[in-house]
Amino acid sequence: MTESELKYIWSVPKYLSYVHPELTPEILEQAQKQIGYNLPEKLVEIVKIQNGDMLDTNLQRLFTNR
Repeated sequence: MTESELKYIWSVPKYLSYVHPELTPEILEQAQKQIGYNLPEKLVEIVKIQNGDMLDTNLQRLFTNR
């Protein structure tokens, strides 16, 4: 998936209480140290686009309505 496609996985409107500050290299490094392994690169890409929220339950629109 491209970055423009990944932005569609989030529910609309955003549930702002679930959205966290932008993912920084420092936060990523700290989280990976805490859990003891590196997160998958694709997950890191998604979190860099938007850090948190609820996923859209109708992911079909990824492939239909852009």
